[in-house]
Amino acid sequence: MRLRIFLTVACAITLGVWAYTDQKYRYSGGLFEDLHASGLFILSVLAFAVATGFVVRRVWALLALLGPLLALGYLQATGYVSPWNDGNPPLLSLPSLSSFFWFGLMLLLGWALRRLWDRGQPALRGFVSHSRQR
Repeated sequence: MRLRIFLTVACAITLGVWAYTDQKYRYSGGLFEDLHASGLFILSVLAFAVATGFVVRRVWALLALLGPLLALGYLQATGYVSPWNDGNPPLLSLPSLSSFFWFGLMLLLGWALRRLWDRGQPALRGFVSHSRQR
């Protein structure tokens, strides 16, 4: 149970830092832009979200979306307006909404894969034991 809570909190922090730096430092050059343009880094963040959903095995893994929500809410509360989002507040900008969608989808994908894994284990065990008998 502690591992599930730890992973959900770690994923919330990771996604929150990603959302904050994406809003604040996009197109500013330097290290973040290099990481943001790196497909490997983006895939690793998405894989972490899928792994969190897989290990947590509960729908409440979606609570990890509170991290980006709090980070973008903080930016909006401080009056930050992104120069590249046409003056939209951080919570309502298209990149923020799409990131909520994709991160939530990745968490649900991990949860669904775990459900399929749990349902397939008895059949998998039977297949393995049957193949060993031959």
